[in-house]
Amino acid sequence: MNRHFCFLSVCCILVAVQQASPIREMTDYHGQYLGQDLPGHKPEPFAPDLFSVWNDYGLHPQSSVVIAPGGDKIYFTDESHPVVKGRSQSIWLIQQTSGAWIEPHITSFSSDYSDWGTFLSEEGRIIYFASTRPRPRGGKGPPGDADIWYVEENENGFSEPRRLGHPVNTAYGEVSGAVASNGVFLFSSNRPGGKGGFDIYLTEGVNGDCSEPVGLGEGVNTGADERVMCVSPDLSFLILHRYDRNVEADAGLYVSYRLEDHSWTEAKSVGDHINMLNATWASLSPDREYLFFLGLGHGVYWLKAGLADHLKKADLSISERLYQTLRDHGIESACAEYFEMKNRHGKYVELDEFFLNQKGYQLLEAGDVVRSIGIFRICVALFPASWNAHDSLAEAYLAAGKTEKAKTHYRRSLDLNPENDNARRRLDELEMN
Repeated sequence: MNRHFCFLSVCCILVAVQQASPIREMTDYHGQYLGQDLPGHKPEPFAPDLFSVWNDYGLHPQSSVVIAPGGDKIYFTDESHPVVKGRSQSIWLIQQTSGAWIEPHITSFSSDYSDWGTFLSEEGRIIYFASTRPRPRGGKGPPGDADIWYVEENENGFSEPRRLGHPVNTAYGEVSGAVASNGVFLFSSNRPGGKGGFDIYLTEGVNGDCSEPVGLGEGVNTGADERVMCVSPDLSFLILHRYDRNVEADAGLYVSYRLEDHSWTEAKSVGDHINMLNATWASLSPDREYLFFLGLGHGVYWLKAGLADHLKKADLSISERLYQTLRDHGIESACAEYFEMKNRHGKYVELDEFFLNQKGYQLLEAGDVVRSIGIFRICVALFPASWNAHDSLAEAYLAAGKTEKAKTHYRRSLDLNPENDNARRRLDELEMN
């Protein structure tokens, strides 16, 4: 099988990497993974001084990190600075040279247009990315539409960017992708014939010929937008991002497993504890031991990739299970379910009052008031002495127009915490009305 795929050219013009001037070393970072303490099974911030929203370098990460096989290069997408019309994102690089990590800089191949979504070939020499840059002469499609491009890298720098040819790129949008070790290429496209929005397609090169891209089926592709994030080298599982504007609370990362007949299992959420962080843009470390993802509005996180094995036999859509138990069997059964899941999944999820409160507010902000009330009710039942739990339930009842129930829990919250100004203000407003 041709690992470089039929649409790659062997003739590339090499140019040097554009680096920030002056080039400065980051003295606080040394060794593998920027010298960060390795994570466990629960998400932990990755290099927060670099990749959190409060980082020290003025960055605004728009993707997770993608680490080259040698571990000496880290690619990521950041908001373009300065902002240029038509360019909202650029591809950045942190590189290790002579044992020292160099400050982040925009790569030479990132253009005056928007570039994002880096992913690498198996050996890391080919860097793929999505871009809105103009197509070569004769290319079809509306201006500003995205296609997948690539550059090649060697000791002298990067080649000029080249657009992947047909049948990967079309007159429609092609964004995000992943490469398996057997040369299989997965990508997302909104071309006609799909399930709706962006769907995930698979193609492979055989003896220099590209196979016609095939959709992954209804277990993966739905009427929502599905974008491939990363894939295991042996193609045993893939992680995708799903977004359905009609059910925004369910947006986030999902995992699907490839079966012996080459079909894919129904994609399942990687877990509330991850997707509550507005998770997107996932990647695997070069040794496949760690999973990275971007929590939009938070920063980059990482955890052990063993989560994928756990999800084969487990369901970490905890809030949905709790809500269904509450709806079907009542509050006592929902509380019992909480403790059962806490015992079963405690290695992976920090299941506590904060978790329930955060999930309840996520549902509330997404407009899913009914499920929000359900989760807050369970939280109050489990933590009856928590003024914050009562305050949150009151907020949900108020959003649902159930003012008397809202008053009851605002009063209880105020009894537990007389300094709760929100409850006092809300009660004053409700009494005036």
